Amino acid sequence: MTELSPDLFQAIPKTELHIHLEGAIPNSLLFEFIERGCGNHTIRRPEDLDEKFRYESLEHFLKIWNWKNQFIRRLDDFTRIAFEVLKKLNTHNVKYAEVFASPSDHTERGLTATGITRALIDGIREAERTLGIRCRLIADLVRNYGAENAMICLDDLTPCLGDTLVGIGLGGGERDGPAELFETVFTEARKRGFRITVHAGEAMGPESIWSALKLLGAERIGHGLTAVRDPELMEYLKTNRIPLECCIISNTKTRVCPSLDRHPVRRFFDAGLMVTVNSDDPVMFGCSIIDEYAVLSREFGFGLDELKQVSMNGIEASFMTDDEKKYFRNVFQQEWDDIRKRFR
Repeated sequence: MTELSPDLFQAIPKTELHIHLEGAIPNSLLFEFIERGCGNHTIRRPEDLDEKFRYESLEHFLKIWNWKNQFIRRLDDFTRIAFEVLKKLNTHNVKYAEVFASPSDHTERGLTATGITRALIDGIREAERTLGIRCRLIADLVRNYGAENAMICLDDLTPCLGDTLVGIGLGGGERDGPAELFETVFTEARKRGFRITVHAGEAMGPESIWSALKLLGAERIGHGLTAVRDPELMEYLKTNRIPLECCIISNTKTRVCPSLDRHPVRRFFDAGLMVTVNSDDPVMFGCSIIDEYAVLSREFGFGLDELKQVSMNGIEASFMTDDEKKYFRNVFQQEWDDIRKRFR
């Protein structure tokens, strides 16, 4: 197979449907927050964060996640984070993003989910206005805080539901917060008009994915690695066109997948599932959406037609309106036509 040009991976028109804003903060900006908070003796310069962001397990990653969050203290921090993350994605030819944020991780510092969400929306709208990148927000509820906290957060988020805040997710430790604890919360969220995506099958088996689908009404599955163990589930995902938000590099960095060659993304794609690729926490994992496409080509043998399918899948899997999907299909098709001329 002919090796594809690195320039091609940059040129691909992209979506990001699984990226956490707090895991994508540029090191320079996070270092500024750390310094403002009286510093940290182990972090003397932005580059020291690269060493901090190394993980022994998913649980270790979540511990570092919480460590980082303590330095995000003001509402305008969230506005800056949203803008800077989208600014970076724009340089990677991401046309549309649905970004996660976890308000519950920050309310213990005196902030409210409503305030955080409105601050994020300010940053998103500024990026859309000045850069042209389109973005929607998904508030990620956190399993570890329990269902009562999740319902309180949902109530706080509801006034913000509209053209920028479109959905809720469920993240955190699958083992600590099984889906059945949150069934009432997600039933209520659907009644209010929230779109639903759930992290499942990242660290737990196929039963976690089934629960996300059947109990929570998940329209997309974040990660979904362990679906590959269950042929019935694979068929269900295919038949019902349930998209998978695959995050290949992330899964190897947290050790939920021991190596790239063990990742099931190729098996998912070949089985006819709606595969999307995403960067998850790109700064914390030292990767980008460009790297995800390069890995598909280099490690899994995806050719140009298959990369285009993954690219277009991002549109179909999104929570866009039908008119928005039509618009972006045309935009992506024009750019793919150009790619074929440039890289044939």
